[in-house]
Amino acid sequence: MADASAVFILFRNLIENALAHSPAGGEVTVSIANETLQVIDRGPGIAPADMPRLFTRFWRGSARACEGAGLGLSICQEIVLAHRWPINVRDASPGACFTITLG
Repeated sequence: MADASAVFILFRNLIENALAHSPAGGEVTVSIANETLQVIDRGPGIAPADMPRLFTRFWRGSARACEGAGLGLSICQEIVLAHRWPINVRDASPGACFTITLG
């Protein structure tokens, strides 16, 4: 059971974020299997120093190349917390990998 509107916003924010951080012509992989959603981009990745602040409202990464208010990932975190789903992020070298366990 999940709030369909919130899940739509969650998916949209993660995918738009991955597209924004991928190079032109780059690949973004979205998969859903075994109650796990995974979004992987092939952008510059996430600097280790940026990891602790990744979900902070209005914070934007040091390697930021696109516009935005810095709210997308904090909104994602609020949605997963409301549903009691864990969200994990790791540097994929290149890129970033966001994983959410649904259910």
